[in-house]
Amino acid sequence: MLHSCKSAPDARSVVEKAIAAHGGKDALAKPRMGMLKGATSDGEIITEEVFDLPTQWKRTISGTIRGKKKTAHVLMRKGQVWLWDQGAEVQEADSEREFGPYIGIVRSLLELQKEGVKLSALREVMIQDRAAVGVRTEHEGIRRDYYFDKTSRLLVRIDQSWETSPETKVPMRWEFFNHKEVECLKMPYRKVIKQVSGEDKTYKFTVSGNNWTLGNDEVISQSGTLKIVDASSVPKKLDLVILTGVGKGLTVLSVYQIEGDVFSYCGSTESRPTSMKTKPGGDSYRSNFRRLK
Repeated sequence: MLHSCKSAPDARSVVEKAIAAHGGKDALAKPRMGMLKGATSDGEIITEEVFDLPTQWKRTISGTIRGKKKTAHVLMRKGQVWLWDQGAEVQEADSEREFGPYIGIVRSLLELQKEGVKLSALREVMIQDRAAVGVRTEHEGIRRDYYFDKTSRLLVRIDQSWETSPETKVPMRWEFFNHKEVECLKMPYRKVIKQVSGEDKTYKFTVSGNNWTLGNDEVISQSGTLKIVDASSVPKKLDLVILTGVGKGLTVLSVYQIEGDVFSYCGSTESRPTSMKTKPGGDSYRSNFRRLK
């Protein structure tokens, strides 16, 4: 867990230097019009954005997601946000801040200087094998940790617990790489998003009757119900139905084993694995949990 420390640099100074490194206040606040296009590393998912900032932007994501071809859209116009899958009903979102355009990653640094945003310095850490300075922000009940390269002052990471339901928060991490200058803005050309448990946290898989939860001492990231499908097969079979958190509504078709104090399962939302082994690039994953003493 990351804590504030007295030797950390002044938080507001860190933010000011980061804004300057990314092009300065005027460049960040300047109205922008254009288009961005990107893809996942395997080329399976394509993202396109068109924007006329600050008033409107649209994102289209298309590709194979969980084995199915899908196209999803996000539209913001004058502060209102709508979401819809191709051919499905349009839904209004609660806030733009959860779905902002890619260019908004660096433009959002200006928000950190607004009145009402609480800033506190974080201790220096190593990110991408380089020293980084951090700032924790708190505003309207949302807490984020921003990290900037200590030398270049460019944004390299954001940590935030993402609220997927009133009872569930998922610790997420965005890492940024390969910054390039585009029309006086320093933009990261690559980002990696992943769910994390934190440097000093351990996930706990708790079963009570037919119910299960996955989380740590601070948040429950997922919960659902458990069904033993076949306890006599080799390996044994079970289903994990996800009711809250990432993957809500999906069923993880799994096989499992118990060896001493260790419970392990190998699962997939596409098809049930036939063994406890996983393959690089496959659609199954394995999790191991040791019984608490």
